[in-house]
Amino acid sequence: MKKILGVVFLMMIFSADCFAMTFSQPVEVGEIGFPIQSPYHGYVVKGATYNDGVPYHENGKFIGKPMTTYTKDTARFGIGEDALHCVYKYGDNPYIKFGGKNNCTISISGHNTIYKISTDSGLTLYMMRLHSGTSHFDIIGRQKNGRWFYYIDTLKISNIYFNGQEAYKSSDGVIYEEPKFQNDVIIIPYKYQSKFKIVARGEFRFKWDEAAQWFGIEQIVY
Repeated sequence: MKKILGVVFLMMIFSADCFAMTFSQPVEVGEIGFPIQSPYHGYVVKGATYNDGVPYHENGKFIGKPMTTYTKDTARFGIGEDALHCVYKYGDNPYIKFGGKNNCTISISGHNTIYKISTDSGLTLYMMRLHSGTSHFDIIGRQKNGRWFYYIDTLKISNIYFNGQEAYKSSDGVIYEEPKFQNDVIIIPYKYQSKFKIVARGEFRFKWDEAAQWFGIEQIVY
């Protein structure tokens, strides 16, 4: 009887491991946005598999070699059902919106590098890394039923856990380090600095809940 129970227990563990979702490692697919203090007249768009944006041919003395930026319309990163679509507009009331086709989930600003994270369970994630004086990450995703969701915004984490205090360059506040993707967990290490010194370190762990189709969150202080 004990042997049978032992075998059943091992089968349960084996089954749980088999059916747990596994993330691939992030793959850079492109970038879009307006770099800080750049003299451009539109957005930089790189890596897009499709872009019907209105071009602006930059040729000023601060540019160096001529280049093209884009002022408005749409871009797509990737191909197929899980491709990331972007609707953008530069100038008055600017925006950069990401999500599915005709289904934008997030609106952000600045200059972002885009990464794709696939899974073996039908969920596809995209991570946007903002290039600015703060360390900011956004993660959105397409579930296997085709619906898009905004899963992680480090600004919201800062508001909840650090009173909204994010370090800008060398100022006081939280600094997020490069996210790690391990099995079905996203790990975002962080450090908190005060008066130019690191006074705290830790990480946030976002574990995928298959039943809820969402991420749980856990803070671990080192």
